Amino acid sequence: MADSTSVRIRGRTTRERRIADDAEHLVAARSQAKAAAAAETGVAPARARMPDLSALTQLLATTGELRGLADRYRTVKEGRVGQNLRHVTYAAMPHGAKTFLAAALALGTGERL
Repeated sequence: MADSTSVRIRGRTTRERRIADDAEHLVAARSQAKAAAAAETGVAPARARMPDLSALTQLLATTGELRGLADRYRTVKEGRVGQNLRHVTYAAMPHGAKTFLAAALALGTGERL
């Protein structure tokens, strides 16, 4: 006999079971098709690869915007602006974009950051 404090959990409805079964069959059919194609060609299915973005650094280093930014950094380095403008923060940029920007600045100016 069930405890009066326990909660009875209902299972899937008929429609939900049918959808789940269809999804399972679809996944199984796709994996069988991939396995058959791999056996036919003798080549294993390719994995998703991270794109090579190394060319973006050189492209970014040649833009006018980056040259302007490098000129602003140069004026700060030479002391032509106040000391309170020495540090620059790019807080709204994703970390990956900051990496490419730093690499492009180093390439464009030929200096360390």
